[in-house]
Amino acid sequence: MSSSKILEVTLISCEGLTISRKKSLKRNARGVIRVPPSMEVFSTNLDKEGGAHPRWNEKFTMEMPPRAAGFDVEVCDGFGKVIGAARVPATDFSSGVLPDGHLNFLSYRLRERSGKFNGVVNVSVRVVKRKEEEGNGFGCGYVVGVPSRVVTGFPVFSGTN
Repeated sequence: MSSSKILEVTLISCEGLTISRKKSLKRNARGVIRVPPSMEVFSTNLDKEGGAHPRWNEKFTMEMPPRAAGFDVEVCDGFGKVIGAARVPATDFSSGVLPDGHLNFLSYRLRERSGKFNGVVNVSVRVVKRKEEEGNGFGCGYVVGVPSRVVTGFPVFSGTN
């Protein structure tokens, strides 16, 4: 049984953003989240004062498909040009070690298109809940709701008719 996840993602801030590896970003940075495979896009407002260290603290609620490997975070300048990007792997916040509802604070190095590092992005991620999909793929069984988890039951047959 597969389950999509409802995530609460907060784009907190960035540190050390540069333009052309020599000049610090002066202003107007925007954070963008892309959720594959649908490529649903969530975007922050422009930070007009933070320069090389923009702060957004903007929270987004999104659904992540069952087999998604994670989501992408991009930081763009005021013209929409990507300054740096990072992939946030699903295993960092949903590996089964921590319970749903746990708030994870994560930092990732941003990379330019050329592959060079360009700053750090800070995010928080919480798995708010999982949306269970009905059925077990075999055409039998039923789903019983139990607080905080789902149990799949199968009919038990005896050897006699």
